Amino acid sequence: MLPENAFDTALASVPRRLGARLLDGLLISVGVAGLLAAFGTNVFESFDGSGPAWPSYVLWVVSAGYEIWLTSLTGQTVGKRLLSIQVVDAETGEIPSLDRAARRIIPMVIQLIPIVGFFGALMYVRALWDPRRQGFHDKFAGTIVIDRRLAMPEGGQLP
Repeated sequence: MLPENAFDTALASVPRRLGARLLDGLLISVGVAGLLAAFGTNVFESFDGSGPAWPSYVLWVVSAGYEIWLTSLTGQTVGKRLLSIQVVDAETGEIPSLDRAARRIIPMVIQLIPIVGFFGALMYVRALWDPRRQGFHDKFAGTIVIDRRLAMPEGGQLP
């Protein structure tokens, strides 16, 4: 078990984390919209109310699955990999388990709930003042996000 502050000098900055989230969102949105468009469905019509709602649910399910699967597999989504950041277990520094990765998407789930969905986005804001830059989702899952460029030991490999 690592001391609580073992990776604290290598914590990923909030702007890097936001950038990774935006890159992942763009990748998923374009990919799902492109796939649905190939089958004659416009995913964006479901957002303005002029079309069926199911394409937006497909987009959400793909986003959640993408985040959970890649986080539990490598600790990195495509956006995180491009920006050299990684989700790790806050206690051991290892890649998060499937359970911990699933707990990290709680804000995404809350954002689906009418009226209270706004509070889902606020769960990320906690990272701005937390000493370990943990949003609510990180605290709940027991994870931190590190900047791999700063966390590399002499051997060039993370545990």
